[in-house]
Amino acid sequence: MANPIKKNAVIILKALFENNPNQNLMFDGNDIFEFTKLGILDTNDAVDFLDSQGLLNRHNYLGTAPYNFGHISLNSQGNYEYHELTDNQNNETQMKIFISHSHNDLEVVKELVELLRISLNLKTIDIRCTSLDGYRLPAGISTDTQLKTEIHESEVLIGVISPASINSYYVLFELGARWGANKPLIPLIINIKGAELLTGPLKGINALNALEEAQVFQLITDVSDYLNISSEKPSSYQHLVKKLSNVCNGTQVKIEAEDDSNSFDVSEYDDADNIIKEHCKLEWPNDFHMQVSCIQEQQKAVSILKQGKPKDISENDFFIIRKKASEEWPDDFHMRVAVEKEQFDAIRKLKRL
Repeated sequence: MANPIKKNAVIILKALFENNPNQNLMFDGNDIFEFTKLGILDTNDAVDFLDSQGLLNRHNYLGTAPYNFGHISLNSQGNYEYHELTDNQNNETQMKIFISHSHNDLEVVKELVELLRISLNLKTIDIRCTSLDGYRLPAGISTDTQLKTEIHESEVLIGVISPASINSYYVLFELGARWGANKPLIPLIINIKGAELLTGPLKGINALNALEEAQVFQLITDVSDYLNISSEKPSSYQHLVKKLSNVCNGTQVKIEAEDDSNSFDVSEYDDADNIIKEHCKLEWPNDFHMQVSCIQEQQKAVSILKQGKPKDISENDFFIIRKKASEEWPDDFHMRVAVEKEQFDAIRKLKRL
């Protein structure tokens, strides 16, 4: 059980620092109560503890009843302790591994996550994999904000490279943002096409190939080095390495048989129903009939968007148009369809000119 005096001391230490931005103020017991809502006895014990640790300046020793201290502030050691405390908390909550991938590769990604978790002795909260149950984003948060934060701040980002992922503008955005942040990025190829799948800045980054067991072992070694942790003995996860490589090799026939022109990641619509309901509720707050009509219209639009790229539109043009539509109408799928149709028709007219 946590020591309540130390727990309260941490609360007061944070309050003393965060309410004194210029480090020129002194606080009495009433101030501490306003900041923390701690009781008198709890406050007195916690202040005595902070003082015994040499973290406070006591500007007078006369008690101001019912408190047994006068005015206090943090000294330089107290300020140092605050920064140490907050740095440790940030490290504890920082995402360790972010896996950028296409939903179409979920079978492979599932085996990859299990391998990382077992070989590196990680918790589920240490890994973000948005398509896999148990590793998704928390409910109720801003998806875009959280993803941007984790893409940039995670200790390691593994980019799962396949024909589907390199045709997903979400994956390309994630990999590009990480490359721009100049932080550890490991491209992991899961397709027989190998390095020819790498485009743009990824060509300059040494990639690993999950079809080769030796390179999967290297992946574990590299990730453990980035995380500054020790991996388990290779013999304890060798079967998972083999399983991952076998899954990659076993999916090649299916992947190669796919029509590349229609290869598109639909995982971006995983949360569409929630977005639609919220959008329609805001659009028609007092009209439930219109909410129903709005939801049906939006769901139909999502079905159209999931069909992906028209065969007569180039991959590059499609990427630009879809990105433009989603940025202009982030929570209105019906308008996305309208914008895309307008742009597709314009391209067709340009070809005839």
